[in-house]
Amino acid sequence: MEGYRTPERQEFRIQPAKVPPPPPRKKAVAAAKKREAPANGYFQLPDDLEVYFLVVPRVDAGGDLSGG
Repeated sequence: MEGYRTPERQEFRIQPAKVPPPPPRKKAVAAAKKREAPANGYFQLPDDLEVYFLVVPRVDAGGDLSGG
């Protein structure tokens, strides 16, 4: 292994660690305009809402409605 040496010139040296830039700053929160509540309220339920929650009896392959 004679004749081999670690290069000593500056271009071959490991560079010192650089300090990373600071994280980006948050944008300033703009003053939001206060909105008035809707006249009829925020939530308006449809008249037929119960239809979506009806429990329909399950029928098995034998046609038995006993559920057990």
